[in-house]
Amino acid sequence: MRAMRRVLAVSVLAFVIVGAWAAPAFAHAVLQGTDPGSGATVQRSPKDITLTFNEPVEASLGAVRAFDSRANRIDVGAPTHPNGKASAVRVSTPGLDSGTYVVTWRVISSDAHPVRGAFTFTVGASATTAKQAQSLAQRLLTDEGGSAVIGVLFAIARFGAFGGLAVLIGGAAFLAYVWGTGRDDRRARRIVWIAWGSAFGFTLLGFALQGPYAGALDPIKALSPSVWSEVWKTRFGHVYAGRIVLLLLALPLLAMLLPRRGPAVEHPLPKWWPYAAGVLGLWLAATPGLAGHASSGPLVPIAFPADTLHVFGVGIWLGGLVVLFAALMPCADEPMLREVVPRYSQYALVAMGVIVVTGVFQAFRQVDRLGALLDTDYGRILLTKILVFLALMVVAALSRDIVNRRWRIPTEALVAPVPVGALRVSDPVPFGHAPATVGSAGTGFGGIHDGDGDEDDEEPDYPEGYVLDEPTAERRLRRSLLLEVLISIVILAVTALLVNAAPARGLDTGPYLATLNTKQVSFDITITPASRGPNEMHLFMLTPSGGTADPTEVSAEMSQSANDIAPIKVDLIRLGPGHYTSAGFTVPFAGDWQLTLKAVTNNVDEVTATATVPIHS
Repeated sequence: MRAMRRVLAVSVLAFVIVGAWAAPAFAHAVLQGTDPGSGATVQRSPKDITLTFNEPVEASLGAVRAFDSRANRIDVGAPTHPNGKASAVRVSTPGLDSGTYVVTWRVISSDAHPVRGAFTFTVGASATTAKQAQSLAQRLLTDEGGSAVIGVLFAIARFGAFGGLAVLIGGAAFLAYVWGTGRDDRRARRIVWIAWGSAFGFTLLGFALQGPYAGALDPIKALSPSVWSEVWKTRFGHVYAGRIVLLLLALPLLAMLLPRRGPAVEHPLPKWWPYAAGVLGLWLAATPGLAGHASSGPLVPIAFPADTLHVFGVGIWLGGLVVLFAALMPCADEPMLREVVPRYSQYALVAMGVIVVTGVFQAFRQVDRLGALLDTDYGRILLTKILVFLALMVVAALSRDIVNRRWRIPTEALVAPVPVGALRVSDPVPFGHAPATVGSAGTGFGGIHDGDGDEDDEEPDYPEGYVLDEPTAERRLRRSLLLEVLISIVILAVTALLVNAAPARGLDTGPYLATLNTKQVSFDITITPASRGPNEMHLFMLTPSGGTADPTEVSAEMSQSANDIAPIKVDLIRLGPGHYTSAGFTVPFAGDWQLTLKAVTNNVDEVTATATVPIHS
């Protein structure tokens, strides 16, 4: 009971941590360009406003809104995909008078997270300064940030659904293939059914919260059928609805596994049951990736099956661990432990190997440089998960050692008579001289395989300190399993936060934004998309007091001295006082480029500013 109270306390604490750190996630898809351009001045009112992203986005739960310089809302059309292009969103506009306008936008990226932002443009002449326009855009964007309560509840729903799916998949597999007699155990049955209920309930909650979360709506809209219908139109809605259907299909399979009447031996599983359950388990494991990071970014055809195997491996290992700790250990005797624990250790080791391989691949796919582990939220959360996982590996290795020192030693060796001069069974036996060869180091319980199989080999001695007596082994294994369960809960909580964070690779491939300050003037720079090939630059110049600076001459060039590349002149076009643009200048290849800006503020003074611009492939 004390151990279960600790598990419950850590679970509640994990929910609190996830809720406290959770916030609506942004910046998963990247805005690559707008028409009119950000900060641009056009002579005539545009017929429509178009936003182009680096990946497909959904606009059914989002919005594109326009405001004048006094924050008055301008009526625009409903967002559409022009010419069926899923990576672009367009709204029609009425005739706009001369002045500065702010456009705020919010769409749903391909990994089901909301993406938002704002930009400004000017029609004709305007008395609004660039600083005033940017301040208004920031205020309007903040007002549309969404509810923090929804962000907390949505993160908790993800955490609960992840945990429920993992324990359901692994718990059912443990009872079907490892501990067959556990099908009659009341604790084991309760664990599996609670896991199913958690997966089902938290999936329903996530579906209801997706509308307010993605559309920045009031929390009460989670109960609105009209919002549910909008969620249903999205891929997230289809995936979550599909998961609900899969969980309902799992009911008859669980009823066969956990018969309500009579002992389990009277209800053998049909021959087709393992195949149906395996396929259903893989489909359930695929749902987090279909609605998450695995569905976007590079190498999606490989990332999706890798993510599915990762989730499935976590389920096989974690679900079995929970049933082993909470159901088997409280009632197990020596013969039962000898039969079940080594068997679980074999497939848990395989599952952990799958987790490590697929996890490394996913980390490589989402983090393209080591520095991103420290300077991005995704990298820091991922680094935390790695460190906690390493701690789990250490504890799992201790569990493996306990199993090796008691339940992998042949029973006859424990009770065999001791000849004169031979080592006594009661003598402690140090690690490393077991009658079997210790398997390679790894995560989870390790395996011990027989030697060369020569039946004529003499029974090897057990060095001092190796063999554990039954009470000591059980006590140590319970403690080790408790630590594994507690650390696993922390890992699930960190994973829920990781899913909510924008991948580091996506942040590294967005437009380049920077402000370079000097004593005389500040350069506000936007380079889109900051990748190899054609790019667009917008340049605003402000005085130290925030007013518009209007130099008599401005020049810009890109250079890369490391490769002996001659400076590339960026031809700037003056759009208005202190506002310049260059459309279509080409950067020949990726890497860090040196941007040099020069502005002649009067007849004799020249201001120079430089910046390192990362150009992506």
